[in-house]
Amino acid sequence: MTDQQSADLDKLPSKSAVRKAGSAIRQVMRKSEAATIEITSEKDPAELETDKDILQRAISVIDLYRSHFSKPMGRVEQTLRDICVGTDFDTQITSRLKRLPTIINKLRRPDNTDLSRMEDIGGCRVVVETYDELNVLHELVRREYANRVHRERDYVATPRDSGYRSVHLIVKEPSSDLKIEIQLRTRLMHDWADLVESFSRIMSEDFKQSGSHIVQEFMKLQSTFSAWQEGLGPELTLDEMKELRILGMRVQELLGSMTGEPERK
Repeated sequence: MTDQQSADLDKLPSKSAVRKAGSAIRQVMRKSEAATIEITSEKDPAELETDKDILQRAISVIDLYRSHFSKPMGRVEQTLRDICVGTDFDTQITSRLKRLPTIINKLRRPDNTDLSRMEDIGGCRVVVETYDELNVLHELVRREYANRVHRERDYVATPRDSGYRSVHLIVKEPSSDLKIEIQLRTRLMHDWADLVESFSRIMSEDFKQSGSHIVQEFMKLQSTFSAWQEGLGPELTLDEMKELRILGMRVQELLGSMTGEPERK
């Protein structure tokens, strides 16, 4: 193990400790209907205090584990910047650590998420203008990380049911061996994802997954339209274009009713 690996992994919680922390949070939070620890006449205060202690210790382990991804993520981001310098692409490069509340919310899901196997705690994103540029960059990243690409998911070739499109690579950062997610998007793909984030924030609902909400129906059809704009899918039929326009108007009306802004004509 290199000195850099030793520094990065210093006090890094073991996978077993991380799994136990995740399990503890899941169990404690499921004991409360509101997923919070509150004192009620039906709860034993002594038991409640124990739950609070367990929760706090588990969160501390998870936050420490999360923090260890920061430096490896930064090195992957710099590598991506170095790669892009060798191209003439107009790129937008960012990185982010998954927020602690987001991790906690994932642990509340019924699929019993194993935190120690979560592959997107640290993530980097590169946005380019065209799909041709995305393909070139994809190959350059593959070449840079050679045998250290742990997993790839091509959501451009096979979009998610929600309409989400992007290329994801999970790479093992050489100095730490921690897994970092790399997302590659075109501008249209990124604008679509940003819009979903905005709708989710304004309406306090998670629209990232597929569903029957009007916003989700609109965004799925909008993704199909964007794919056609990039030459990656068939042109929308007249009926689909009409549906897209109607859904867009209904979403605008919904937003107006929530924000108090008048409907645009």
